[in-house]
Amino acid sequence: MKEWLKRLGILLVAIFLLAYVGYQIFQVLYSNVTVETVSAYSVYDTVETQAIAIRNETLVEADVGDNYLFYTLDNGNRVSKNGEVAALYSDEEAAGLQQQLGVLDEEIAYLESAQALTSGNYAGLEAIEQQLAMKMQEITVHVNGQATGELRRLRAQLLTLMNKRQVIVGAVSGFEDKLAGLYAEREALSSRVSDAIGTVRAPVSGYFIDRTDGFETYFTVSDRDMAALTAEEIQEALTAAPPKTDGCVGKISADYYWYLACSIDSQKAASLEVGDSLKVRLPFVTAEIVPTKVLAVNQGENNQSALILKCSLMSEELSDIRLESVQLLLEQFSGLRLPDKALHFDKDNRAGAYVRMGTTVTFRYVDVLYHNEKDKYSICAIPDAGDKTYVQLYDDVIVEGKDLYDGKVVQS
Repeated sequence: MKEWLKRLGILLVAIFLLAYVGYQIFQVLYSNVTVETVSAYSVYDTVETQAIAIRNETLVEADVGDNYLFYTLDNGNRVSKNGEVAALYSDEEAAGLQQQLGVLDEEIAYLESAQALTSGNYAGLEAIEQQLAMKMQEITVHVNGQATGELRRLRAQLLTLMNKRQVIVGAVSGFEDKLAGLYAEREALSSRVSDAIGTVRAPVSGYFIDRTDGFETYFTVSDRDMAALTAEEIQEALTAAPPKTDGCVGKISADYYWYLACSIDSQKAASLEVGDSLKVRLPFVTAEIVPTKVLAVNQGENNQSALILKCSLMSEELSDIRLESVQLLLEQFSGLRLPDKALHFDKDNRAGAYVRMGTTVTFRYVDVLYHNEKDKYSICAIPDAGDKTYVQLYDDVIVEGKDLYDGKVVQS
């Protein structure tokens, strides 16, 4: 009986040892890991804040009375002194007919632009494709920002680009029939349009905006005055509600330059100097990045500094912004993008990652330039090509795996 128990004990121990050794061999030969290929990436250190747009603006005054106003100039368009910005009509129907005529003229102009292209002109196709992508992004920005007033214009521009693409790739031969119908419709409509009973003209030359908000006379606008703004004054302006001036139908932004003023954390502001170039995003206005120059950085109270930026880019979207959410793109970091799950630290606390090279795990170092806490990734410096001690572009870094160590064998 004892001999039988002894043999059973030996058998169980042998089975356990065989299972353990088999498991270790399996771990060595068939260890599974999940990898991610390292790619090049660029990101900005971004500060989000509220800003106020400040321009040298002159009010456009007009005695509209009981008449109907029809704007003959789009926002952001330049006008000369005494140039027409609007027309007056005696009744609503006349103003409506004039508006319909303007829409028809736009559509005809867009189609004529597409008609001028020739089939097979593939040299311009890439540019058209890029413009289509940008226009779709711009439409998305306006929809998400609820700025639906510009959607009719954006839709027309998108259709024009699509029509141009159709002509180039040969999907259509032209728009003669469509244009003929529009010409006939315009001629019929023109016969019903009555003459305007008056016009509204620009008091000065500049960029026209058809809305007023009371801020036109809030600031004294010059480089010197803007550079003297404090963080407290900017915060006060952001919450102000100045009264609108009666009898005004728009305004003229007279200068080529305009300003963005905001308040930011003084520690972030310390990295900026007067004259620095700074890129700005206005995510609810346009997909375009706005280039600016730092006009002033003024230390304020409560660890806040006034940042005043000078801008020269003008467009229909930018022409009438006032209080806007902005993203200040303080510094650009370019390098290798590694997820946080791939980063490890050696005994000397140096950052690195385990790289799968065939079936072998190798630990390689990284120099972290920037860490994104929200999205859990880091941008690391690109090392010299061929430096096998550092993670290289297109290496497969391990993001999931157990008991990793240098030299470990894993599945490829």
